[in-house]
Amino acid sequence: ERYTAQIVTGVMTALFICVVNSWRPFRMFEKGGFSSNFYDAQAAAFLRGQLHVPADIAGIEGFVINSKTYLYYGPFLALVRLPSALWGSWADGRLVRLSMTIGFIVMCAVIFRLVIRIRQILKIEVRAEDRWRPAIVIAIAATSPVLALGGDISVYYETELWAFVFLLTSFSLLLRVYHQPSYLHLCWAGVAVLVTVHTRASVGLGAICALGALGLVLMRYHRTLSLSAIGIAISVSITHIGFHYAKFGMWLNLPGDKQVLTALDPNRAAWFAEHNNSFFSPDFLPTTMFHYLRPDAVGFERLVPFVRFGPEAREFGVDLESYTPSSSLTVSATGLVILALIGIFHIVRRRQWFVWPLVAGGGVAAFPTLAIGFIAQRYLVDFLPVLVVFTAVAVLCRQDTSRLFMRISLAALLFWGAWANSSFAAWLGNIQNPGFTSWRYGLDDKIFNGVPPGVVSVSNSVPRDGVVGIDGNCDGLYIAVAHRWQALELADGVRKVSGTFDSKGGNQLMQNSDGKSIALENTDDGKLVAVFRDTNGDELRGVPVEWDGQPVEVTIVSDPVAGWVERGLRIEVDGAMSLRSLDAPVIEDMEPSANFVVTGKPDKGTPTCLQLQERRR
Repeated sequence: ERYTAQIVTGVMTALFICVVNSWRPFRMFEKGGFSSNFYDAQAAAFLRGQLHVPADIAGIEGFVINSKTYLYYGPFLALVRLPSALWGSWADGRLVRLSMTIGFIVMCAVIFRLVIRIRQILKIEVRAEDRWRPAIVIAIAATSPVLALGGDISVYYETELWAFVFLLTSFSLLLRVYHQPSYLHLCWAGVAVLVTVHTRASVGLGAICALGALGLVLMRYHRTLSLSAIGIAISVSITHIGFHYAKFGMWLNLPGDKQVLTALDPNRAAWFAEHNNSFFSPDFLPTTMFHYLRPDAVGFERLVPFVRFGPEAREFGVDLESYTPSSSLTVSATGLVILALIGIFHIVRRRQWFVWPLVAGGGVAAFPTLAIGFIAQRYLVDFLPVLVVFTAVAVLCRQDTSRLFMRISLAALLFWGAWANSSFAAWLGNIQNPGFTSWRYGLDDKIFNGVPPGVVSVSNSVPRDGVVGIDGNCDGLYIAVAHRWQALELADGVRKVSGTFDSKGGNQLMQNSDGKSIALENTDDGKLVAVFRDTNGDELRGVPVEWDGQPVEVTIVSDPVAGWVERGLRIEVDGAMSLRSLDAPVIEDMEPSANFVVTGKPDKGTPTCLQLQERRR
């Protein structure tokens, strides 16, 4: 039995490693993008005896309280990073893939123990031919939305995965307390609940509820142990409330109006003002419940990986703050949903109510996901713990169907889960990757030739996610992401200029005959600052960046099409952002100065765009 589970765990882990590394395993320790270093920064802050982190690391996710910037993530995964933080910043942003891979392996092991405990409680006799059943539960769970978490290397997905693992661990240990009541087992369960709370508070709230509910169940025959369970639940709650108050000055809620992103986005600020500066409201329940249960939250196309996200969320009455592409439980957790329904039938028929503390805890853990004004694929994982419990019951209880039918059905469910969630992971992690788009359309050209699917001319209305837009005569190639255009290719000399700047020839970078110019000027403390001057004489100065007196690499981007996060003028000096403006001046008519050596690319640096444009003709 254990050997079979280990084989399945190995196969599922190999699949997850491929997904989390975009099918290139050598990327395991490659530095991730934004937010991949959040826990590293928090660990370094702990070593300094601080709770706040550098504002430039937190970026738009930071909450500014009394001029200090805080992250809202729990401290546990940052504490795990302390050993690497002791040796400096060498590992910052490089441990997310490893962390998620370890979490995936631990998840498989925890599910195995959970199935064994449920079997013991149900008093099901172990037969030789039934020893594959725990492995089936592992495989069904591993090919659920948990697999899609590997698509994005960020703090959001790492936290989601570990919170799921820790809640399942809490469930397993609580069942151990139920089956074999003892103070030692209760203490271990309390530790698991504590870790869950300090990983992701909303999920941890469910773990606390499950612990308290178990205490009520034990009241009938073990009063002292029952009171101890309730006491531990209250104590764990106090630790979270205290830590949360130390950062935000609030007991439970998050100050949405204090987040940097809210300060930068007037529409978001207005939304929070309308919702009492809170992320959560029961008014969102009709919208979120409908979307996370709808069976049509999937689409198909001829481009690899053939499966894509389905329709956007339908809003009922109250507008969401925002939503990102997401499927539903019935689509991406089909196996868990079907087997969970069978498991509920067996629980009711056998009158085995031992699961109700877990159901209560799982429901409480999932409720904030339903009540938040935001929809995302990763939030589907919050619904899985209870489904895993019921699935274990279904797989353990004998079915009346034939073995052949059962095997074919399970194989079909596993295949669909692996295909769908691997595809969703590819969308989450690679949709903004120019190479991914180029590869997909290159393969399509070889197989189908003809007019490429999903390619349009850029307009003010942004189509569904994944549609590619061509602007002008390949001035830019864009892809639709979350209701905005995201640049894939920008034409050299039109939307982008890169080159080497040597200040010995003056401070001018580019200028035109109307007086519009871009310059790099020296500051009094020996730094460089980007300056843009418009034709009417208005001047925009950027942020000074460090400079060693040597020639520097400069990149100028002026994009009038992309979404507001990337739209406008951006000037980077040796990789550091110096100037950022939402206005996008035309740089095509500006000539570089003699001391700015421009390095352009053939075909304006838009090879994929030119190929797609040619195929459309």
